[in-house]
Amino acid sequence: MFTLREELFIIKNFVRMMSRGPGCNHALSVGLISGILGERLGLNAKRIYIGGLLHDIGAIGIFEKMVSEPLFVEKELEDNMEFKLHPEVSYRMVKEFLNFDFVEINEHHELFNGSGFPAGKAGEDISTGGYVIGIADRFEIISRTKLYGLSEVRKALKEWCGTLYPAFIVDELMALLREDKRLLYDIQLLISLEERLLDLESRLVFNDISISDNNLFRFFSIAIALKHPYTQEHSERVCYISRLIGDAIGLDNESMSLLEASAYLHDIGKIAVPRGLLDKPTSLMPHEARLMVEHTLKTYEILNISRNTKELAFIAACHHEALDGSGYPLGLGYDDIPLITRIITLSDIYDALTSVRAYRGAFSVEEALNIIEKEFKNKIDLELFETLKKLKGGIGYELRKSY
Repeated sequence: MFTLREELFIIKNFVRMMSRGPGCNHALSVGLISGILGERLGLNAKRIYIGGLLHDIGAIGIFEKMVSEPLFVEKELEDNMEFKLHPEVSYRMVKEFLNFDFVEINEHHELFNGSGFPAGKAGEDISTGGYVIGIADRFEIISRTKLYGLSEVRKALKEWCGTLYPAFIVDELMALLREDKRLLYDIQLLISLEERLLDLESRLVFNDISISDNNLFRFFSIAIALKHPYTQEHSERVCYISRLIGDAIGLDNESMSLLEASAYLHDIGKIAVPRGLLDKPTSLMPHEARLMVEHTLKTYEILNISRNTKELAFIAACHHEALDGSGYPLGLGYDDIPLITRIITLSDIYDALTSVRAYRGAFSVEEALNIIEKEFKNKIDLELFETLKKLKGGIGYELRKSY
């Protein structure tokens, strides 16, 4: 079980990976602004802060476009159902997997005059917290565009007053801008933003709730599925194959639990890789290949946040290391790579070969095993490979049946 504070660190790392590129720390900024406004308005600031961090988790499939083209996104996506439903998707994910019933997340695109979505609520039918996250969201987007300076931001806030948001909430944000003249600078820069987040968190209590690690992992899995379904399905299959191998070699219960979690999350760092690269049908350019390699480091960064997850983070992150030292990102050798990682590596290679990819079709089981034996024999644990060969029929049948 994670404490809420430990989980919060994982979530912050995860949403930071979602927000690719300089000046695109959207979810972190919205969480910060929401939390500060929540404090000033006497709301449950912890609830509003977490809601702000997670408000767009259901939009992860379109997130890159949202953060890269902030001035035009709402017009371009106004008829896009995925966009219009993302508040509800975010709300349901947070409720089902994190056990937080935050209606504010579902309401962050509802507007005072009834012109918002997904339900077209208006006036007092929208919670104050929903308005707070909503105005923080809209404020953050205009604040990090080069076309909006302080005067333009203030002008926009005045236009929103009594139309998009209640006057008392707009007034509070205007007062915050008068009192905190560095805010517009700091939401542009990750270092300054992190300092502000830690300052806000120091005033809040995060040790009063425990979260199931399985629920948290499932939450991340669904988030990745929204961005790139293949990666999520691949992770499910790698976890399944790894369990079969682990059972066959007699791993104990503790090791099996660590194997399942590490296999399930081994590609979580791909949340930071542009989808266009994940689906590219041709060879990657050198700079693109570097981004792809970095997904292992991103996996480590997301998961390495507490004593409970340090071992898991390392095991998951080095699944592309090779026993002969030719792998990445660190070029680890035989004695450096844990047995559990070797299982995941073999399962990862096997599933990748037997799956349809953007650049080729799937190999048969026999073809995949032959390729592994010829091309990976110095890179993988050969004893585990012998175990995989004995399981091959059952694996193929069960995967077809399950997926």
